[in-house]
Amino acid sequence: MSLGVPTCAVVSGSATNVAHATARPASMPRLGDRGDAVRALQQALIVAGLSVRGGADGIFGQGTLSALKAFQSSKGLVASGEVDASSAFLLGLGPSPVFPKRGDRGASVTTLQNALIGVGHTMRGGADGIFGSATTAAIAAFQTARGFTATGTLDITTAIALGVAPASATATSSTNPAAPTTTAPTPTTAPTPTPTPTPTTVPTPTTVPTLVISVGERGEAVARLQRALIAAGVPVRGGADGVFGAATTNAVTTYQRAVSIAATGQVDTLTAQFLGLVAAPTLPVFGDRGPTVTDVQNRMIAAGITVKGGADGVFGVATRVSIRAFQTARKIPVTGVVDLRTALHLGVVPGLVKNKPATTSPTASTPAPSTPPRCR
Repeated sequence: MSLGVPTCAVVSGSATNVAHATARPASMPRLGDRGDAVRALQQALIVAGLSVRGGADGIFGQGTLSALKAFQSSKGLVASGEVDASSAFLLGLGPSPVFPKRGDRGASVTTLQNALIGVGHTMRGGADGIFGSATTAAIAAFQTARGFTATGTLDITTAIALGVAPASATATSSTNPAAPTTTAPTPTTAPTPTPTPTPTTVPTPTTVPTLVISVGERGEAVARLQRALIAAGVPVRGGADGVFGAATTNAVTTYQRAVSIAATGQVDTLTAQFLGLVAAPTLPVFGDRGPTVTDVQNRMIAAGITVKGGADGVFGVATRVSIRAFQTARKIPVTGVVDLRTALHLGVVPGLVKNKPATTSPTASTPAPSTPPRCR
């Protein structure tokens, strides 16, 4: 669920991985402080729906600390109790963190690209440090998979979910399988056809660890799941507390229904892929050629969508137009990209559940039902 905040400003090429910077801005209050700055923080927390013990009394004590940590956890940030740049911006107390935008070059763009690759979104050229059309398309695909509005720009919500925002909890977890590594895959160059007889169905890549989280589990894996659900717009009663109880089960079920997969309340591989907890299957992208493209084209034709030129195995403008037509017909976010949701509806990725209630059908602007689970 998009927070509706403005797109962030340009980052310079010399900026490095800002996601790991959790230091608070110098002007922000901290535990033990008193005065108007503390009162402004308390009022902002109250406006955001948090209860601050003692109210806006201008004293940064344990009540304010607890409220701030709860706010940070609900936004997918590290619950540090320090007013970092992301927290300050989301509370209306400071300027937006600086993120890269189209046309930028440098280390910050490479960091963004590695984060996208780490969650399974490929791009032509790989992590080349150039924010061009390939990076824009990958961001849009990630946003669509998460149920955000697919703008292709790096806003604060997307940056937090990717782990490239200051104090993003996603980036600071050492056990996060979606975090970029030095061996990030680079399947973004146009693949050449191989003699493999069955490349047209896209199973979970063998290099991606299977992640199944069950009711009753505790720990960081559960907390990451909860943060991902919150970032996707599905409330988890109690926040990211690392305990997989009834509230988390309800939230998982709500999310699964929203994206049209089996609503089991369990986190199987497909659910984990949709939530960005493990890398999604490698799907064809604009410019690709070969049997995987042919398969997508044939499936669209079978669904009644015209593909100019037929199933020629070339992912060009005609195929992109047809994908948009298919997405429009299926009432899923229209991107022209074979994202995970589109692959699910095409049958390239198995698991589509068709008989879900119409009221839970997500759109680009309303990705998930807003009714919170009522029990824990």
